[in-house]
Amino acid sequence: CTTEPVARGPVPCEPVPCRFVPSTRPTKDQLGSSPVEVCAKHKAAHAGTKTCVFCDGLCEDDAHISARFVDKINEMGVSPVLENRRERFGWPRTSLVLQYFRHPDNVNTITQRLYDCRHAGGGTELLVNVDSDSPADVAGWLAAKNRTRGFVVPVFNHNVHEIRGYNRLAAMARGDFVVFLQDDDMPPVSCTWLERFAIAFDGLPSLAVIGTKKGAQHFDTVRWSAPRVHFTMPPTDASLAANLTIHLQFVTWVDFSPYAVRREVFERLGGLDEGYSAPGPSGIFSDVEFCLRAWHGGYRVALMANVTREQRGPAWTTETPEGRESRRNSENANSALLVQKYFQNRFYAYLYEEIERANNELLVPAAPGEWIHSQGPLYGQFMFFGEEPPPP
Repeated sequence: CTTEPVARGPVPCEPVPCRFVPSTRPTKDQLGSSPVEVCAKHKAAHAGTKTCVFCDGLCEDDAHISARFVDKINEMGVSPVLENRRERFGWPRTSLVLQYFRHPDNVNTITQRLYDCRHAGGGTELLVNVDSDSPADVAGWLAAKNRTRGFVVPVFNHNVHEIRGYNRLAAMARGDFVVFLQDDDMPPVSCTWLERFAIAFDGLPSLAVIGTKKGAQHFDTVRWSAPRVHFTMPPTDASLAANLTIHLQFVTWVDFSPYAVRREVFERLGGLDEGYSAPGPSGIFSDVEFCLRAWHGGYRVALMANVTREQRGPAWTTETPEGRESRRNSENANSALLVQKYFQNRFYAYLYEEIERANNELLVPAAPGEWIHSQGPLYGQFMFFGEEPPPP
């Protein structure tokens, strides 16, 4: 801090008690339409305190000078925001992010299939969280990076686990969309799944999350339902040009993976909740919680059909004793977190109504006839009149 008078050009300013404190800078939403209004608001907010004004000691005359400067720059058509980065610099439209832990036999197949789809959906990149300190894993991913000429971007961590790994990779992503992948799932050979993601996101601006593995229409603490998809998107220019029918349906939640999100929404909502897993243990329900947070934030979540995947290699949380124990512990702890956060109010009653309305009004039935909520043991699944329920 300094008590020395501050001079700006020919107009002397009044002494200020200290230099500008960055933490006191107003947010963008608090700013006025001109520097003059900004300073006036900030001075009023901090009147009688030792906090310096937004203008860092500038007197009002300087604010007018700044306003004239900004107006002149705007007249010249110069923007401080770097726009159209993807088109100008060749950034990919979709960022694929992969959580990897000791599945070396899958590395070549995963990277080759994704590399073959590098031009799909507006272009892709592959970011990998190598959550292993194994020399073989490190060497394998460095070889994949070199083999694909930089398409593969490995990030070497150890014992970070998927929630933290996904958050780190999403922060590095350049695409408009981020697709979360896992190392025991082989991506489809065809690249149309990436085209479908891009078409769905472009055609439904409110859509924040797309899952392809499993989803729930009705969510409770007793039984989860995994509905079949009974709707399609209305045709768009992009879907007609690609000759693709996009089968999807709004649902309460979807899970990993593939699990696609809008990068902007992922950042705005704060990413995955890292409180759902300590480094190492399973992060069960972190995908579910993000879907619920997206609905709560005014966005939508959908389950997409016709995206097949092939599991190769054991899943640690379901096929090893220590993994199953870790999963049970996470399920018990994180179920309590979900109940505490989302089940203590009327959120779900409103959510189910919104999902039903959105499916009816925004999507097209995939088969003729009306559709209803099924009753009894299958309550919560969407079915058409006359359709036989699936076997229990």
